Amino acid sequence: MGTESQPSTIATVESDTGRLVERKPLAFLVVWGARNERRAVVLDRPRADELAAVQHGQVVPLYSGPMP
Repeated sequence: MGTESQPSTIATVESDTGRLVERKPLAFLVVWGARNERRAVVLDRPRADELAAVQHGQVVPLYSGPMP
């Protein structure tokens, strides 16, 4: 019994426990503006939160592969 994970198209699952492994975002999209027409991609979550606060925008996590 190992702690290795088996990839899935929906989620990552630990093979020995069957638990879902939390996916970590690769980057964060910050959107703001009257019609969310302004956008920035940020690699660091604290920086994304700071930019969103200053611009009155929102942070959207960006993942690799299909979303569950």
